[in-house]
Amino acid sequence: MCNTPQCSGNSRHLFIGLGGSGIAALMEVKGHFRSDPSFRESAERVCFLGIDSDHAGRIKVSYVKQPDGSVKTVEADALNAKEFLWLSHSNATQLIRPFMNPCVASWMDPQLIDRMRYVYLDGNGAAGTPQIGRLLLMGTVCDVRRRLELLVNEISADTLAPVHIHLFSGISGGTGAGCVVDLAYLIRDTIPEHMRSRFQLHGYILMPSTSTSTDFLVIRRGTAIGDAAMEQINRCMDLPGNGETYSCTYPDGRTVVSQQPLFDELYLQEGRSEDTVYANPREYALKCLVNKISKKVNQG
Repeated sequence: MCNTPQCSGNSRHLFIGLGGSGIAALMEVKGHFRSDPSFRESAERVCFLGIDSDHAGRIKVSYVKQPDGSVKTVEADALNAKEFLWLSHSNATQLIRPFMNPCVASWMDPQLIDRMRYVYLDGNGAAGTPQIGRLLLMGTVCDVRRRLELLVNEISADTLAPVHIHLFSGISGGTGAGCVVDLAYLIRDTIPEHMRSRFQLHGYILMPSTSTSTDFLVIRRGTAIGDAAMEQINRCMDLPGNGETYSCTYPDGRTVVSQQPLFDELYLQEGRSEDTVYANPREYALKCLVNKISKKVNQG
């Protein structure tokens, strides 16, 4: 365990990145732990998991300008097999062929299915469409449950210390916006009931303003998706107050029911402000998240 003054607390931390933006945040935090001497010794109490519908999402790429003016693509970092879970497209296909699974039919747009059969399920992401992102999670839900159970057991083993689960997600694309609510409640459902008082679930939502796109139509669509996702997130955060219940039956036959808020703590990260109007919105957002995480880990 870590005994240095900077990380003298004995709490455990599981970091989960969902979708492209979530994994970008996850890698930034992971890089901080690896490079900062005050955090290197905390490896025993920290675990990482990236979840994405694009298998290439586990690789962090940087672009280095060469002396001749050309740009070279360099693989800067990657999540290893234990740290990455791909939301398989092949399993999702089975949920809509030849007849739609009842667990999907209750929310899936039928018009989207016809287009998706021929265009979207190509193995490279959720096409910026939240319903496709959610479908991909549904198709891989057994693997998601198993991986979460494994990590929850690993991070809480041999200790009675508090456990903090940090979930990073963007909400202006397909995987993050489509899966963040389901994933948060799957995480809660994975924690054994007798251990739940030890766990805290923290949500870090990368808002549409963290996008680096300069395409007006892409920005406008991402903002619309983000607004819809935030409406759902806020509704789930208010469950204890409004008396409603979250309930979802998944294709594996298991039903998750909860009256808990989506997160015990929700942090919304913008990419632009009056003070950072000329800064790279993604870099600014990730730096803020790393600072936030550093404080939490230092506090133990």
